[in-house]
Amino acid sequence: MIDKIKNFRIEELPFYSLSMKIQNRKTITLNDFLPNIYTNYYRIPFYYDVLTKFPFEEFIGNPSTLFESQKNDKFLREKNIYGSLNPKLLTTFSEKDLPPFSFENINVSNSEKFWKSTAFKINNNKTLERYKQILSILLSETQALIYISEYWDREIKDFPLEENAVFKANLEYLIQILNDINFDLTAYIFDISYQWCFLTIFDWDYTPILAVNKKVNDTNLQSIVADLIEVDQSYIIFNN
Repeated sequence: MIDKIKNFRIEELPFYSLSMKIQNRKTITLNDFLPNIYTNYYRIPFYYDVLTKFPFEEFIGNPSTLFESQKNDKFLREKNIYGSLNPKLLTTFSEKDLPPFSFENINVSNSEKFWKSTAFKINNNKTLERYKQILSILLSETQALIYISEYWDREIKDFPLEENAVFKANLEYLIQILNDINFDLTAYIFDISYQWCFLTIFDWDYTPILAVNKKVNDTNLQSIVADLIEVDQSYIIFNN
């Protein structure tokens, strides 16, 4: 299902030299990961299951003291919404379409407040299906090429990927093994003519980046482009 391509000249990859130069920099943008061969860049939104009745405005989204944390606990217990979310009470939204009732509290630009809210959970299955849908639209066959630039070895038994190598893999299987490590690696899924690239970034809590040329953007991608979040090359990835 996945094969390492032997004798692949990875130094000829258009993103190889970029991926080797981003260490020890304070501000890292998308331009540091992707070459200037694409015209359009998108972040692929998560899907979330949200408890729409949650009193977001009263909840302290980012408690800074023990007192505030205890106040949150007391508040949730009083509202009878403490503990696990009841799936029957949840509504699914794309990150892009989260409604105004929770905009300030469920907003990825404020990740601390966002991740500590208890009124949502990532809908992992629907998010993965979106990744597969996008790649299946882009791929002319069921196999994908993937270059691993940075990967922290978690000593997962029989994990089939390694750094500084290119693999050819079945699409379904590839998405599954990336999901097994929460997409926490710098990897480039691409076509051999470099018309598009699906980029995941090590130690970055956001969703993958999709980069495409104008032809792909104007043809293959038109059916789903409205569901994506457009960014540009100056989009900040890390700002230490």
